[in-house]
Amino acid sequence: SGSPLHYGESDPSLTGEARTTIEDFEHKRWKNKIEYSRFIDANGNIVEDNKGGKGSVKASLHARMTADVMSHNHPRSGEDAGLLGGTFSTADLNNFARFNQTTYRATAAEGTYSISKLSGFDKSGFSQYVKSENSKNYAVYKSSMTTINNSYQSGDLKYSDYVSAAHKAFNTYLVAEHNSLRSGQKLYGYHYTLERRSK
Repeated sequence: SGSPLHYGESDPSLTGEARTTIEDFEHKRWKNKIEYSRFIDANGNIVEDNKGGKGSVKASLHARMTADVMSHNHPRSGEDAGLLGGTFSTADLNNFARFNQTTYRATAAEGTYSISKLSGFDKSGFSQYVKSENSKNYAVYKSSMTTINNSYQSGDLKYSDYVSAAHKAFNTYLVAEHNSLRSGQKLYGYHYTLERRSK
């Protein structure tokens, strides 16, 4: 990506049958070009599977209120080849804070991002932190894209170079979001990691 990702150990909150069931889903879905989600209970029983579109997937309120773990895939396709799937969106993280899941996961080509609430999880502080960090990281990305767009429009960049620069800027933004989530763990009472793919 040009911006190194930090990998961690497996999320210790996900073990046994729950991990087996959720990893089976992730191994099946990470290459898909549209989003899917799976909600399971603490024993690994499937509560709900969902099929979405290229950029989102919906779930029932029942699943959000009763399931313990949620995983979904982050696809990239077409001209987006070479882009990271990336960590959780702000919407993902707001739902993680709001609803009853202990663990949220996002599986992508580079691995699986996993975030779990700990006993001292600070819901309000976490939500404010996510909003602030995303605003900061997105502003840097937007500024980079303005520079890249201006260079392309002035003829200083060929189209292929424009695409390469835009992809690099987006990947850099995703890595910044990843690093923000790594940095906030002790402050807001959660565990966050990027797991390497085991298969």
